Amino acid sequence: MKPLSKHMEDLIRIAEDTLRRTRPLSEADALTLAEIRRIDALPAETTRHTHAPLAVIAALEGLQQTDGQAPDATPWLMLMATALPLLKHETFRQFCAEKEVGRG
Repeated sequence: MKPLSKHMEDLIRIAEDTLRRTRPLSEADALTLAEIRRIDALPAETTRHTHAPLAVIAALEGLQQTDGQAPDATPWLMLMATALPLLKHETFRQFCAEKEVGRG
């Protein structure tokens, strides 16, 4: 099974690509979002860093409902751009937590 941090790295790529050029989510993108939500819903054995990923997912899903048309898309793009640094930080923290569990 792919670790959560790898799914989060995929989400970073999806968010960055979407900020560069607004586009519909691909099937693979939708699967990544669904997998992060699924993992978040599971009981956690250790600390899990999923607040920022869920914020970015909400922004992506909100953006999809606007068909990328301004002015409706603008708040969703702003939310995604604001949450992206937090997502990168939480991805690193999740990677470190997974690495620590692997040592134990």
